[in-house]
Amino acid sequence: MTRPELAAHVVQAIGAEVATVTDLGTGWPTAVEILTGQGVQRVSLHVSTVSSHARRDYEWRFQNPGARVPVSDRAGMPILVGVDDVDGTEVLIVVDGASRVGRVARFSILFNKRISREAARNGWSQQTTNTGEVIYALLPRLFPLLPEVLSADVCVPTASVVGAAKASGLLEDNTEAAAARVRRTVSIYVRDSKFGRDVRAAYEDRCAMCRVGLDLIAGAHILPVSAPNSPDEVWNGVGLCHNHHTAFDGFNIWIDSDYTIRIRPDFVASAAGQPESGAFIQQTRPRLWIPLRADRQPRRDMLVQRYQYFEQDYEWAPQLAA
Repeated sequence: MTRPELAAHVVQAIGAEVATVTDLGTGWPTAVEILTGQGVQRVSLHVSTVSSHARRDYEWRFQNPGARVPVSDRAGMPILVGVDDVDGTEVLIVVDGASRVGRVARFSILFNKRISREAARNGWSQQTTNTGEVIYALLPRLFPLLPEVLSADVCVPTASVVGAAKASGLLEDNTEAAAARVRRTVSIYVRDSKFGRDVRAAYEDRCAMCRVGLDLIAGAHILPVSAPNSPDEVWNGVGLCHNHHTAFDGFNIWIDSDYTIRIRPDFVASAAGQPESGAFIQQTRPRLWIPLRADRQPRRDMLVQRYQYFEQDYEWAPQLAA
């Protein structure tokens, strides 16, 4: 099979519903449009076959063509793919090609054959090399997750993808419908992970209500994900420790338009006579700590929409003018 034929075969295995060749090219690269959970992503797909490596039985590899054929990002995100076969099950070995753009000398992507076998059995596996590069092994129909994961630069636990694959029935029924269920689940995880990371960074990994740090901070949505068109932007989030996150999500804390923090009166009353609970109330600052950059500060319209969305849950609180 020629390299262009191999590229066409890979795109077909990914699925016509989510992958379209716009320029077959040489296969190193092939221009492809991938439908992801975040929209259409243009990809420069570089394909090769895998083979065993003489040094170790478990070590396999795929290589670039060499001969002055560089890795390219002209057609979109550069992704390198090795096509493996595990007892009749096709598995894609995938790495981000960004660090190799323009490289023409011969190179090998080395991986442990174990991840191919795990992907054939469970749908997904991954390996981190001693240089920190992540090598993914996956069933072809899960390939549309890769542009999302690479764009977001987040680590997706293998167990999360495997659990979604098993729950969807993908491992027994290799259909687009089953794969789409997995991709939706993992796409939400990727979205939440990126949002949380960006919010934590904006708040310097410290709680905006008590300033605790210690890697105990989460990015909390103001207008929740469940609300229509809730944006995953830093200005729709606030960095909170787990206790304040729980209190905020439980409608026991209100943030006013001037960032004044108000605590539900009966929530405060319930802490009376309990020193530990009282300490939580006392440690809650009277005003929210906000990032210095204006484009990262909580937006007033997000607060207004939150209180409108949860209107019944905030009957105890003052209302913000629209």
